[in-house]
Amino acid sequence: MAKKIGRIKNVKVTSVDGVKYRSRLEAFASIELRKAGIKFDYEKEKFLLMDKFTYEGVSIEKRKKKGKLVYDQAFKSIRSVTYVPDFTNLENGWVIEVKGLKSDVFNLKWKLFKQYLVKNNLNYELYMPGSKKQILQTIEMIKEKIRISEEEKERIKKMGTGEYNIPKKNKKKYVKRSSK
Repeated sequence: MAKKIGRIKNVKVTSVDGVKYRSRLEAFASIELRKAGIKFDYEKEKFLLMDKFTYEGVSIEKRKKKGKLVYDQAFKSIRSVTYVPDFTNLENGWVIEVKGLKSDVFNLKWKLFKQYLVKNNLNYELYMPGSKKQILQTIEMIKEKIRISEEEKERIKKMGTGEYNIPKKNKKKYVKRSSK
């Protein structure tokens, strides 16, 4: 019989350096990010996708009441919807969601998360690897992004200090004209 945690089969909680990851694939991603020297936070950021609210209308639903399934008036208070990505580095502008199998609930949250980013004018690069190979590809893309970012910072820094080199063919000679 397949091991089941929550609603997902074959998921095995795995600890690496004292941190419990929800799956072996997340643990693998953590190990590879560390090997690559990429700074990250694990399940640290929490995004509020929808505020809680109260529904005052009639809503008769199947639900649990004292351990038994009943069909009656649902709670009027509706909880907020939040999303916690697996790996983030918001300073460098990226989010990784390691996802072997996507549920209908996750697909909806992912769309709401993208909408949240648009509405809040946030432009993070989103990665959703589903295999070890894709995790390694993701890490290479992030390393390239970081490398380009570092080169850009260095270029800007040199511009401020006057250390940049202008090719000779583009240099213009300015002759001070005397006023008569």
